[in-house]
Amino acid sequence: MSLEDDTYSTIFTALKHPIRRRILRILNQTPTTYTDILTQLGIDNGLLNYHLDNMKDLITKGEGGKYSLSEFGRAAVNVTEKVEAPAKDKTNWLGVKPMIGVLLILAIAIASLSAFSIYQLDQLNKQGNLLSQKILELNTTTAKLQSLSSIVDLTNKIKPATAFSSGTQIFSSYVMTWNYEKLTDLISHDSGKSPVLIYIPVDGASVHFELIAEPAESYDLRLTMQRGIAWSNDTWVRQGTVNEVFNTTNPVIGSEDVYMAPIVWSLKTHENGALETPALGKGWYTIHLFGPIRYLSSGHSVGSQSMIGLSTTLTKYRVYLTVDVLKNGIPILIAATSDFPPF
Repeated sequence: MSLEDDTYSTIFTALKHPIRRRILRILNQTPTTYTDILTQLGIDNGLLNYHLDNMKDLITKGEGGKYSLSEFGRAAVNVTEKVEAPAKDKTNWLGVKPMIGVLLILAIAIASLSAFSIYQLDQLNKQGNLLSQKILELNTTTAKLQSLSSIVDLTNKIKPATAFSSGTQIFSSYVMTWNYEKLTDLISHDSGKSPVLIYIPVDGASVHFELIAEPAESYDLRLTMQRGIAWSNDTWVRQGTVNEVFNTTNPVIGSEDVYMAPIVWSLKTHENGALETPALGKGWYTIHLFGPIRYLSSGHSVGSQSMIGLSTTLTKYRVYLTVDVLKNGIPILIAATSDFPPF
């Protein structure tokens, strides 16, 4: 035990006994002789000597045989006064001895902590019940989702969707076909449909084409993508008059205005192979193999006039175009429809 620990032990040992506390109070008033202390306490010599011996660090004996408080003794008196002060105060709300007051304060503190613990336990139980409810809801929703078919399973991944299917379809790969039995067929609804409308669900995706023409290099194809629905005037932009767009000299037709949905990508090619657009924003797009779709102010379509220049020796001409949409090089599911008003 250190000297400091030994001193504190002496102080607390002295304060523990009521006779030693009385000795401290006597000496705190004035230096006092052994006889005077004995007289004030009313005890015998042996008992006084015992208590003085236990207080050796708290008192000193000076000239004339008088006892007085040491520095530690004065500190012990201060502690005693602070502890006993509430008991001397008649207005003290406790109205009880110091020890009872301390016990009451401890009881209040324990009661407060107990109430707080009960509140915390109640909140914890509520949170637990809420968590259990959410877990139940999650399990129920998961079970429902597992009972549903995946959207990927709803697409035809073995045989791609084609332009012959009616209505809007979800697809991962789309096949467009054109079959011309004679040169006068601009569009044959019996053998195929010309434009297709697709919806790209995300920004930054590109359209990938695989083109096959039979016979190859017989005609320059003008693969075109227009923003929105090309046959709807919601997306039309005026291009000028018929004379200005098509360089005609017919004064009747030439006076009509020509409208067209904006072109976002176009490529003139006569080679078979893979083609790809730059990244596009999400939305509806019209794809056409033979140039942009145009409309007159009268509401009549002028198509693209794309068959002009086709070899006169050609009796049959077939085109196959596979459409995929890629995001970061990976095919994604998109929607498509080939339903459109007849030209």
